Amino acid sequence: MPTEVSLELFWDLLQRSGVISEEELEPLRSEYAKDLVHLDTAAKVSDDLVARNLLTRWQAEMLLQGRHKGFFLGPYRLLGLLGKGGMGAVYLAEHQLIRRRTAVKVLPSKAISRRPSMKERFRREAQAVASLDHPNIVRAYDFSKELLDKTEVFYLAMEFVEGKDLQELIRNEGTLDYVCAVDYIRQAALGLAHAHAAGLVHRDIKPANLLIDKKGVVKLLDLGLVKSFDDSEEASLTGEHENTVLGTADYLAPEQAVSSRDVDSRADIYSLGYTLYFSLCGHPPFPEGTIHQRMAAHQSRHAPPVTEHRPDCPQELIEIIKKMVAKHPVDRFHSADELAEVLSNWLFEHADEDWILGHPGLHTDGTEPRTHVARETAPSGPSMVNETELDLAPIEEDGPISTEKNQNDSPHATVLDNEDQNDQEDSDQPGQSSRTSDTALPSVEEERLDQLLKSEPVTAGPQLRPMERLPSFWSISGIAMRLGIPPAAAVLALFVMFMIIIVILAIFFFSRDSETAVGNTASSLATVFDLVFVWCQQQPRL
Repeated sequence: MPTEVSLELFWDLLQRSGVISEEELEPLRSEYAKDLVHLDTAAKVSDDLVARNLLTRWQAEMLLQGRHKGFFLGPYRLLGLLGKGGMGAVYLAEHQLIRRRTAVKVLPSKAISRRPSMKERFRREAQAVASLDHPNIVRAYDFSKELLDKTEVFYLAMEFVEGKDLQELIRNEGTLDYVCAVDYIRQAALGLAHAHAAGLVHRDIKPANLLIDKKGVVKLLDLGLVKSFDDSEEASLTGEHENTVLGTADYLAPEQAVSSRDVDSRADIYSLGYTLYFSLCGHPPFPEGTIHQRMAAHQSRHAPPVTEHRPDCPQELIEIIKKMVAKHPVDRFHSADELAEVLSNWLFEHADEDWILGHPGLHTDGTEPRTHVARETAPSGPSMVNETELDLAPIEEDGPISTEKNQNDSPHATVLDNEDQNDQEDSDQPGQSSRTSDTALPSVEEERLDQLLKSEPVTAGPQLRPMERLPSFWSISGIAMRLGIPPAAAVLALFVMFMIIIVILAIFFFSRDSETAVGNTASSLATVFDLVFVWCQQQPRL
């Protein structure tokens, strides 16, 4: 256990750290010496500084351990440690100039010396995150290096998301209900679809890499193992790991265990499928055994069905999970976009009305909301219309139509101009009926109707156009129209038939045997008519 620093040393470390500026530190120290003399230890002073938001708890603990370095990294002031992993430590930081809070991922220099590929993987992660811009992917702000004590320290500044990852959420609060679990996976699929469209495969999808903020928005984390579809540098990255599989064994696709280099977007869909399984069951598909045994299980076994833990699981959801985690990539969903669409449809069928109304962003392309057709109800109030369109109030079966009521009840109520208000006042005068029949439309003044027709000319559709008279049967156009061929083809056919008839008649008159001539003539005419008929059928139709 480290020795507790003295109060004098604490003030010295605080000054050397630069966490509190010189202008603020000196008056602060005098205040403690005169008015706060009862805070006579470094621990008491640090607790009071934390309570006054002058230090964070992490900064105070570092100072109490005798450390005064490592509180700044480039333009960022480190506020606390968010977590550690194989690719380094992640700190909560604040930009000193714009005061924006970020998550700064730092690559430890010792890891680079032990495994040179770590530096390349870190650079690839920074490039991958910087190339993506999607609400379901953590955004990157900055990638740089800092020279600290003659050592290069690489860091990546990313969007800070205040929330919990899916693994921590389920560990603390238990498994999710079906609608919530499907919605989280749907959002992750949207983020993956964006990454796949940019030519990137995540290769490390798991519950710990799905961060959920306080509004329920899912953010994909940790693109350290990302792979480009056409990356020539992938061989150098995985060459060092020829005996090691890149990824997490509990959610690893079968083909990724064989070769981490030769995978595509469907490997992410497999991992996402068992992430959904984890959300519903509370454990990975094969929780027992060593890493190699779990990897072998993904190759040859199927996980216990979800119904063992959730007997009431909807059959449609079971089928979706089965397709996501199919052993052969060709049997899975072809893309993350397709998966997101299927999950959205499932939510529209199984989520209640209140949930759907509370999630207006329930759609697959991230831009246009969908309509819940199956449960859609007819609007009760007037809708937004163009200024030049006729604003017809809905017809009620009982009682007069109240324009004021419609305006107050409908979020799309239109404010009447002075002329419309006058018209309404006139209609409310005694002796005039405000009721309309089921078959009659409200009358419109001729002058206003003329203005509307001038501003919005009416174009007749095909069903309103007058019928045209057909040409005579004995004309070339009439014959061509009735045969369905161009007029030129009809002219040519008639000419050929005429010439053939002339030739046949000549043969008939000049033949010595009249019976033979009659037979030959009839046979020739039948042949000619057959040929002409076949030729006309082959002509393009009008």
